[in-house]
Order: sequence, then C-alpha cells, then structure tokens
Amino acid sequence: MPSTLVPDEIRILDFPPAPGEEDIESPIECTTRAIKLNGNDEYEALSYVWGTDQETAIVRISGQDVRISKTLEKALRRLQLPHRARALWIDQLCIDQNNATEKMQQVRHMGAIYEGCTQCVAWMGEVRDDIALADADASPFPRPWWERSPRPTGRSRASAASRTPDAVLPDDLTFQWGPLTLPWDVLHDTTQTFFSAEPRTYFAFDHDPDGVWDNLIAHVAWIHNAHIRDDSEFRMSTPSQLIHRWRSREATNPLDKIYGVLGLFDSGSLPLTERCDYELMPARVYATMTQELILNEKGLRPLTVNPRVEEARATPGIPSWALALAAPDGPAARPATFALIYGYWSYQADRRLGPINLDIIEAQLGQDKLTVTGVLIDTVAAVEQRQENREDRPLPIEKTLQRSYQFAVLEQQQQQDVAVAFSEMSIGNESPEKRLYPGGLYDRTEAFARLALGDVIRDRQHVPARTADGEDVQKVLDFLQRDVEKEHEEEPELHGPTRNTIRDVLLNQRVFITARDLLGCGHLDTQAGD
Repeated sequence: MPSTLVPDEIRILDFPPAPGEEDIESPIECTTRAIKLNGNDEYEALSYVWGTDQETAIVRISGQDVRISKTLEKALRRLQLPHRARALWIDQLCIDQNNATEKMQQVRHMGAIYEGCTQCVAWMGEVRDDIALADADASPFPRPWWERSPRPTGRSRASAASRTPDAVLPDDLTFQWGPLTLPWDVLHDTTQTFFSAEPRTYFAFDHDPDGVWDNLIAHVAWIHNAHIRDDSEFRMSTPSQLIHRWRSREATNPLDKIYGVLGLFDSGSLPLTERCDYELMPARVYATMTQELILNEKGLRPLTVNPRVEEARATPGIPSWALALAAPDGPAARPATFALIYGYWSYQADRRLGPINLDIIEAQLGQDKLTVTGVLIDTVAAVEQRQENREDRPLPIEKTLQRSYQFAVLEQQQQQDVAVAFSEMSIGNESPEKRLYPGGLYDRTEAFARLALGDVIRDRQHVPARTADGEDVQKVLDFLQRDVEKEHEEEPELHGPTRNTIRDVLLNQRVFITARDLLGCGHLDTQAGD
C-alpha cells in the first residue's frame, strides 16, 4: 500500500472475485490504491465491530501478509462476490493504525468517506450455530443482494458547509448476516411498524431475554434520527445529543468514541476536539470535549445525563464533571437518557443566577477545571438502597415505584440518620404518609407522587408535554394506596403516559431524603452527606 497519503486521498482495497471451493482456505488476496476523496472512483464502505477477538487471520494485501481479526476475515469472505471484483473502504486496513498523524488526518475525513460511498455494508456476523439457515432465510433477510435486481444508488455531494447528518450517512445501507442481506428500507419499515403499534408494549423485556430485538430497533431508530434534522426545541441534533445517542457503541480505541462520530457534526462545532489528536490521553480529550459542548450550547445541558460510570470502568484520570464516554454496564444501570436531556428546559432552577460565564470556561479549555455558579439547597441525609438486579435489566417500574415509596414515606420515621424538626403544622402521632410535607401544601404521600411524576407528563418520545394535574397525581396515589392483601379487588394499574413518565423519572435513580426532610432523586452513586 502507498506509504503516505496526501491530505485529500484515501486508500481503497480492490478484491477480486471469490475463489473456487478448492481455494476457500487460502488467504484472502487484494490490492490497494489511493484515490481522491471527492473524485469519481466508486467504492463501498464496511461497517463492523472490531471487538476484542484474540483470534486472528492473514490477508494478503498487494503481496504483503497483514494480520487481521477473525471477525473481519469472516466478513471479507462473505463480501467477495462470485462473478466480479469489488472495491471496499475498511478502516482497519485502509488507515495505517501505527501512524498517529495519518489516523488524525483520515478520521477527519470519516464523514466524507461514508458520504461518498455507493453503499455501506453493516456486517452483523455469522448466523449462530443454533439457528437453522432456513429459519434465518425465512426472516426479513432475503437472498444476497447481488442476486437481486440492482437498485439505483446516488452519491450525495453536500459541501462541508452544508453537511448535515442525513448527508453524511450513506444513502444506501445494507445489513449482512452471514450469507443473507437486508436492505435498510425493509428494516426501517419493520421497526416503524413496532413504534406505531397501539397499544404500544415493551414486549422486548418479556419475550426477548437477550435483548437482541430491543437493541436492534433502538439502533435502527438512532440511525433514522441521524438522517433527520429536527430543529424543534427539544429534538435539535446538537453535538451533545448525538454523542449521548452513540455513547454506548464499543470502540477498540477509546478516543474513537468521540472521533468516530465527529462526521455527524457541523464542522467547527468542537474545534479542539475535531483535531483528532491520537497522542492525547482519553481523559484529556473527554474533558475538553465536555467544555466545548457547554460552549456550543451556551449552557449546562450537556451535563444532564452523565451516568456516573462505575469506578472500575471509568476513564483513568478523568475529572468528575467530564462526560466519560464509557456507557453504564448494561440496561440495569442506565438512566432514561433522553428524558433527562428533554427535561432540561422544565427543571432550570438556575434562571435567577444569570447566564453562565462562558468566558471563564473558554479560558479553561484543556484544563481539569470547570467553573460555574450554583446554590446549595440542602445535604442528603438518607438514600434508598437498591437491590442488585441479577438479570441485568431494569425492574418493572411498578415495583420500583413501590420500593421507593416504602423508603421515602412508610419507613421514613425509622431512618435514624434523618434528624428532622417537624413543622408545627404536623401532628405528632399522625401516620408518616399523612404527615405534612415541608411547606404545608400537601401530605408526604402526595409529595412523593409528584416527585415520581416530576411534576410534568411526558409524551412517548420522553418530551414534557404538559404540567401534571390533580388527576395525574390521583392515579399515582390510587396505585400506592391500594390494599394488596385484598386480591379479589381490582387493582389500579399504571399505564400510558403516567407509566411512561414515572419510568423516565425513576429508572435507575435513587430516591433520597435531605436533612430538612425534602424528597429528591438522583444518580445511583448518590450518598448520604452529598
């Protein structure tokens, strides 16, 4: 392969037709060439998971043996066509992984590379041994695309100035599962049917224990959303929102957790981060990225969904305020990310503090500092203890609600760490659930119900739609106050917007009580004394 590339060049691999059966075990052979990034050469791009597979294989590139992951080798054998050659761009082979300068240059081109390809093939791996190929073929995956009538493909040529997510992503996307393929439009239409079904049910947790379908439709939705520029108040495709959308994807190099998605942003959104400097430590890159996200949005919304990654999985040396792009370990640890993002505008308690001082933050770029102004409300006195979830998935929200209510209201008087001087309006011998909440507007049970709703009702997309009213609160009260011992009575259920709203508020959060007897909920790492 060429030893160096000029700034506007990329490498392409030319694969000859697949060999006959007698050569199936021979190393894959291909040649490499340099092409102009925005020239007329046609090529396809491969998207796949690098993974941590220790098993390797040999591919012969322009006469030189190159060691690659077994995962990639399997994909290449499937991608070799029986009757014609194929030109592919593959990051692992088309970028010199040992050349930091070249990686910096080529990663900056990533958006344009995918924009210019005739087709992106997403490799989903081989069909599992416990799935008969006939069963897999009966799924939406049809026979290989090269055996079907060709579909017209277009190549988007948007300029860098006008580049948007729908222009950056390839126009033609195909998923390949072993020998079978599924065009993007078929998969998209299938998942849209799921989202539009009424009544909508979260059947994935009940009938998909491995989370395969749930994970697939989530990724399809994210890709679809990245194709759409929605400039509404809540759904702007800001860099922070796009980063949160893709933060759970894996990357062999932790820097690619951010560098790999920069092509989705308008150029200049995160100037320092966009340099793609692979010689920096991840902690420094993530801290600078966080500062630049705040400058980009002129506010603190990028901080709303920091999931406080477990210490064992946290990026070494990262400041506590910086967004660690390692995702929480499994769905049992993830908060309702987009509910937190969209709820930012409903819970801005800092409005009277004045605008954030962006000049100070800009002066601290590249440092482990983030200077903001705040107000001390109170100190956490007691925190709800959550049992470990052995099944690595969230508990039903009804059970979560019951446990939080038990802690915050029914067991509150037994919390030895809470020394509260009760209001004169309280009645000494009154039951804890009927005791007046600080401020005297309602009792403690109603205060908890309002906390569980977050005082707003959300739509199916997690966006606050309206202020919670008395009827909404009563639905929660009816559920909390039902007599579970009377099994013959019909028990009130949580459903629709009420259930979805409570899930958005309490999912993987902990209810706490402050020293002045206030109720709140926060991250899973909330502790007494915070």
